[in-house]
This record gives sequence, C-alpha cells and structure tokens, in this order.
Amino acid sequence: MQLKKSIQSGFTLIELMISLLIGLFIMGGVISAFVVNQQTVNTKRNLDNTQEALRFTANTVSRIVRQADSISNTSTSSQLVVSFTGGTGLKNCLGQVVSGVQTNTFTYSSNQLLCNNTALVGDITAISFLYGVDANADGYITNAEYIAAPTNWALVDSVRMSMTLSNGKTNSFTATLRNKLISKYAS
Repeated sequence: MQLKKSIQSGFTLIELMISLLIGLFIMGGVISAFVVNQQTVNTKRNLDNTQEALRFTANTVSRIVRQADSISNTSTSSQLVVSFTGGTGLKNCLGQVVSGVQTNTFTYSSNQLLCNNTALVGDITAISFLYGVDANADGYITNAEYIAAPTNWALVDSVRMSMTLSNGKTNSFTATLRNKLISKYAS
C-alpha cells in the first residue's frame, strides 16, 4: 500500500501582498473617518462654548441693567457702570445677594469681559455699549437713538451691548432699565 503525501498549500506572496493592501485601504478609511469625527466634535465644542459665553453674558448684563436704577455718567462705549438698590433676591453681576446700593462695573480688558474686576468671559476681541435715549419723547427708542456718549445720562432708558468673540462670532442684545421705566410710566 502506498501512502499519499499530503501537500499543504499556503498563500502565495502575491496573495499576501494583495490582502495587506486591502487591509491598508480599510485602515486608512477607518483612520480618516476617526479624524473627521474628531474635527466635527471639536468644532461643535467650540460652537457650544461660544454660544454659552454669549448667552451667559447676555443674561448677566441684561439682568443687571433690568434691575438698575441708573446708568452712571462714567459709562463709555467700552465700560458700563450700573447702580441699583439691592433687595430680596437681587444679585450682583457675580451672583452674590446684595442689599443697599450696589454698583456693578462691566469693562473690557485683556480679551475679557470683567465685572467689578472679576473675569466673566474670555476670548473676546471687541465689546461696545450704546445707550438708548428717547430723544423725541415718543415712548420708543429707535436704532438712531442709541449713542455712545449721551449728554444727559438721566435720560438713558436702555443699553445695547455688542460682543465679538475670538472666533469671529458677534452677538448684540438690548436691555431696558425696567425699574426706571416702571416709575416713569406708572404715574
């Protein structure tokens, strides 16, 4: 009886090279998808941070202006000085409950919005404040009635703030001195 020799056959060098090439294409696609996904996540994170910074600033400045009794004549296009009388539940720009007369000063310095010399938001490239004065006494403040330096600060009824972040996103909002307008039109 004759024994059969079993011949083991393997992969040829060409087959191995082709399978390695296919594996490299698949790995390249996976790595490319991963990199694109990471870039998307980073872009979304930056947009979320920008949106949150703008929202926080708008809410904080608006809240302080709404509870204000007056805007100081030391305010400028790059500084807002607001005075109000504290009371139950009223907080300053740093979130601290206050009583008595309180002054909050918003300034722009070193790419930051500061309140009472404490940084609130960073990565800012520009801030401007305009002050709304109902010059014609018609009960409305038009865009033309927002000015950088009012001659009579007692007539200021609202504040418009524009803020540009380092990524180029700009937001503008307007806040009204609610206490002043309530007392003005209540009588």
